[in-house]
Order: sequence, then structure tokens, then C-alpha cells
Amino acid sequence: MRASAGASIISLSPTTINRLIWSYPSLGFSIYLEDRYLGEFYDVPISTDTEVDFTPNPAVLAMREADGEAIAAGRGVFHTVMPGQVRLNGAARVGLFRRVAGFDPRASAAPVGAAAAAASVTGLAPASGRVEAWLSVEGFDATSRLVGEAVVYQESTFVELARVRMTTPALCQSDSVGVLQFNFDLPPGGYMIGLSARDSLLHASGAWRVPVFVPPSLPGRLEVSDLELACGVDQGRRDTPFAKTDYEVYPNPRLRAPKDDPFGFYFEIYNLIQDDAGKAQVSIEYEIRSMKKDRRPFFVKAVNPRKNDPVVSVAKVDDVPGRARFQYVSANLADQMPGPYRIDVTVTDLANSFVVKKSLEFELVP
Repeated sequence: MRASAGASIISLSPTTINRLIWSYPSLGFSIYLEDRYLGEFYDVPISTDTEVDFTPNPAVLAMREADGEAIAAGRGVFHTVMPGQVRLNGAARVGLFRRVAGFDPRASAAPVGAAAAAASVTGLAPASGRVEAWLSVEGFDATSRLVGEAVVYQESTFVELARVRMTTPALCQSDSVGVLQFNFDLPPGGYMIGLSARDSLLHASGAWRVPVFVPPSLPGRLEVSDLELACGVDQGRRDTPFAKTDYEVYPNPRLRAPKDDPFGFYFEIYNLIQDDAGKAQVSIEYEIRSMKKDRRPFFVKAVNPRKNDPVVSVAKVDDVPGRARFQYVSANLADQMPGPYRIDVTVTDLANSFVVKKSLEFELVP
């Protein structure tokens, strides 16, 4: 057995058995080995009632994967950068949207070539979900020579379905943070999206992996996309991965919003019921609420409970010319205290009283 970087070896030598403990603090576990016959051959202990198959701590491994420091594949855990390279600091997230008839300005990578043929053999249905994969890279060469790539695998078979490359990142809140967006049209099912980024001189790189599930579309029933926190928005339609309706929305997958900067988020509403004049009517409610924990003693909280009223609350009814609504929401949070917050959006189709709720948590920072 071979110890990876960061492992420490401790040798214990009782009179009857030699023991080794290989400690992997970066993975949150240790491996205990025994030389039962004093022949300098170490193996896992023998036990009939105790699990001896050592595995990384799931919480520690999940944290390292979320930070882009490691990637697990089966029973293996791998570094995300090549030896001698600097690891890029980044964050990756995905958002699920739908295609809308009569509105199609946004480019996506769909299954093509041999991958599409393999997908058709496995019985994949036609694409019904538009998945946006968002990657934010901070620090080293984040904006000048950043190159990114994303690949979609079918989760059950790991067949590659689509791959797309991007070389034109946008700025996110500062000139040291670059954002990339990769769009895919996918049929219903489970997928794994792998994202990577590097600088053009190959000095730094990073890799991330995000699972996503695309549910079947629900014709005739109200649907709402995921909420997309924005670090910036530009008016006007353009042929870029960031294009929405009349906006370019630059995603903020870090989910950290400076309190003094403009704040906004984007979402879409589908399958509204139209009247005879071709119009729909929808009720939309927005609430932004602080999620900061009340750390007062319990007897103080019992006597004087703290109200958790929303810091932003808006309700409105709109007439929509069609069956879809594309909504960008801006708010002023400059007067709020830094800390964790949650966005709650409640959408009601007034034609049939169907209700859909979506939420997104973020951090307001100084």
C-alpha cells in the first residue's frame, strides 16, 4: 500500500504484532494495518464483527470536492491539478431551465455524433431541459487568459453526451474573478457535469464535478426554473452563453453578494394558461430573509422571541402575453447586515391556482 501526499506513518511494535497506522487528515480517516506473523507484510485486521474496509470521511471528502481540491471516482480520490501546477480557486453550480417555443436566442450543446447515436440506443428521450453549468474562478489569471471546458456524462453509464469549450470569461464583481457558463440541452435523466479551467500558459488549473437531474417536462402545468444569482447584467440581446431574453445575465456561483454592489437574480416561468386573447395572469411574490441564527440564551428567546421578517417583500400580479415569463429582479441590500440570507419566490398561475415555490440561499458580504 502506498501513502499519498499528506499521509503520516506511525509504527507501533508490541511484542506479538507489528502495527502501522497510516493517517490521512486531508481525507478525514486513518488506515490500520497489522503484521500478524512478523514477516514485514502488513494487511488489514481480521474481524468478524467490525468493518475493516477503511474509507474517507464523507463530509470531509464532500467539502474537498466542493472546493475543487479533489475528485472521487469509484473508490479512488484524485487531485484536480497536474504536479507543479497551481490549483485555481473556484466554485461550480448548475441551474435547470426549459426551452420555450418561439423564443430561442440561447446557444446550447446537445448530444452529437457517436455520443448521440449511443444515447439513442439507450432510449434517451428528446431534450426537454436546458442545463446551465456555471463556473467562477478567482485569483490567478482569472480573467485575461482563462480557458474552460465542460463535459456531460450520463450518470448511470458515464457515456459522454456533450462537450463545450469557452475562452471568453466575464468579470464577476471585480477584475480578479472570472465567470464561465456552459449550456446543454438534455433529455430527462441523471447526469454528471465535469468542469475544468486553466490559464493559457498552463501555470494553473482546476476541476469540478456537479450532478444534475433533469425531470420530465410537465405540459400544461406551471413550472419555474431554478433561481440564478447574478453578479452583473447587461441590457440587450447578444449571441453569448450568458444570453437570456433581453439581458446578458452573468452568474454568481460563489453565492456571495457584496452588500454595496447592485443585487439581482433571474428566473423563468413556464406553461402559464392563456385566455381567449392569448394572455395569462400570474401572481409573483419575492421575499429575501436573513438566515442568521439567534444566539441569545434560550430563556431570553423564550421571553422575547425575535421576529424573522423579510428584509425585502414584494407581491404583484402581472398580465403575460404568452405562456412564459422571463424575470430579472433587482433589490437594494446596502442597508442590511452581512450574513446568510435566503430568497423565496412564490409563483401562482391565477387561471388554475397552481403554485410553485423556489428558494436560493446566499451570503451577503461587506
